[in-house]
Amino acid sequence: MFGRTLHVIDGISSRPELNGTLGLPVTYDEQKERYAVMLVSNQSRVLLKPGNLKPWLVEPAKGEPVTAVAIGTASVGGLLELIKAGAAHSQEDGIAEAVYTRALNLGGTDVRMRAELAAELYRGGGVEMLVQSMDAHMPDRRRVFFALFFVSQLLIAEEDGTERSLAAEAKERAVRAGYFDRLCAALKAHTTSDVQCTALSAFAQGASG
Repeated sequence: MFGRTLHVIDGISSRPELNGTLGLPVTYDEQKERYAVMLVSNQSRVLLKPGNLKPWLVEPAKGEPVTAVAIGTASVGGLLELIKAGAAHSQEDGIAEAVYTRALNLGGTDVRMRAELAAELYRGGGVEMLVQSMDAHMPDRRRVFFALFFVSQLLIAEEDGTERSLAAEAKERAVRAGYFDRLCAALKAHTTSDVQCTALSAFAQGASG
């Protein structure tokens, strides 16, 4: 079983439009030998063979190393590509933090723009990928605290009705992607008050509404 991890759909001849899109395996049908996969783009489900599911993380392209400054000005599409290339998993100081911060601050103070960019980020699998990136930071207290805090902020609703709706969508996506499982892992791995309090607060935030 793949578990609650994101995958890229590949090698589908009957529905080639699915190739290259992101999906989350949710159940496995042993008789049909296929996974029920939830498509990130529209939340619909399709049945796929295990061989049609590939890891979503890709090898970063050769070239100039990514910087926190570049991440801080990335478009939604650029940010998604950086996440796919492992920027949110990075152990280099400031890189993962810059990804989380950029994901939260897309659109700045413009409510309408912020909602539009958040929706684009969600359709591209941003929530699921950021939830999964928490695994990379689990061993380190400082990094997992940062990941817990920023991913949980994606689920907080603002006063605006559109943003409340987006926060609800982000919450559903996060839970399906194994958010609570990762909060439990953080509680088991770290006994310091900052991580424990942040994880428990994130549990309450994820379970509310």
